[in-house]
Amino acid sequence: MKKLLLSTFLVFAFFVSEAQILNRIKNKVEEKVANKAVEALEGKTEKEAKSASTNEDATVEPTAAAGRALPVFDFKAGANVIFEDSFVNDSVGPMPHYWKSSGSGAVVNFPGVDGKWLLLNEFTTYKLDTLISLPENFTIEFDILTRSDQAKDLHAFVFGLAKDNSVAGYEDNISTKTTIHYWNEEIINYSTDTKVYNTIDFDLKSHGNRVMHVSINVQGKLMQVYLDKVKVLDTEMLSPSAARYFYFNPSTRIDNDAQLAVGNFRIAQ
Repeated sequence: MKKLLLSTFLVFAFFVSEAQILNRIKNKVEEKVANKAVEALEGKTEKEAKSASTNEDATVEPTAAAGRALPVFDFKAGANVIFEDSFVNDSVGPMPHYWKSSGSGAVVNFPGVDGKWLLLNEFTTYKLDTLISLPENFTIEFDILTRSDQAKDLHAFVFGLAKDNSVAGYEDNISTKTTIHYWNEEIINYSTDTKVYNTIDFDLKSHGNRVMHVSINVQGKLMQVYLDKVKVLDTEMLSPSAARYFYFNPSTRIDNDAQLAVGNFRIAQ
């Protein structure tokens, strides 16, 4: 009987000991797996934090998919300034001193945005009031500031060159017309001089509340247009003999209290 009890005790002790050993091994494995998961998560979090910090400080530049060429921003602003206006000397409320319109507009401040801006009305043409016809070669730069619930509420913004400085019936005397079509997310370029007409898809969904920089280069018949450093036009658009007056126009209605404004003009040779 004693031998039977001893054998039973030894078998029980063996299984208890083995279970303890297996349990320890299991705990060790689980601990290693957990530690590796934590290390991986911490490494990922640190990497994401560094990436976010870098992206916040960096200037957004065009990117290309793997194996594809990256377009180059080759715009060169003219060195000799012909006209420059940021509305710093204009009072908030009236139209700016050097501009005229077919309807109305107002110099305004936007909360959280530096400088003054010309707030545009729908179906209204705007031109410089005092500038003579532009030379054969020149550059134009300006900013477009938008505010809207969604970008398509802005409908469209048109700019280009006209043959005279009248703000009445601008469609009758234009040479070139570039339309930023927020509604259809495309850029439309048109010339009455050379009969050019083309459209380019352009992601405008995120442009409802931001500043877009416009750069224009005219060299004789050639006209180049860049939106935020992306080239959307580079072809012959002008007659060499035609006069050249800059204009812009929201062209269609603006919905849901959306707002279009322009500022920071610079024209140079």
